[in-house]
Amino acid sequence: SGGTFAAWGTENRETLVRLTGAPGAHHFEVRSHDGTANPYLALAAMLGSGLLGIKQGVELQVGETLVPAFTLSEEERAARHITGRMPKSLKEAREKMSKSAAVKDIFGETFVEKYLSVNEVRDF
Repeated sequence: SGGTFAAWGTENRETLVRLTGAPGAHHFEVRSHDGTANPYLALAAMLGSGLLGIKQGVELQVGETLVPAFTLSEEERAARHITGRMPKSLKEAREKMSKSAAVKDIFGETFVEKYLSVNEVRDF
């Protein structure tokens, strides 16, 4: 439901994560999930990702995006460390999930395997 690139910004409605509100009353909006997402799994993924980043001492490297990331050149996105692109299809999302060490660390290998097996897309 958000943008096409994994980016953040202030008052930028195209970004997947947006810091908004007046100073002292800031809040984050996360727009990377749509209405078909399981809210419990989506929240667990967000919290788990944050916790994983804290445990690993990872610092935010993605620079703020004041304009839609898709309008930036490849060099401008690279300078802001905007390298991740959201999947364009369910098949691509499933492939990314199956290859993600972070997802397997957060949810466990067994859960990821079972989840992918029950939501498999089939052509009839």
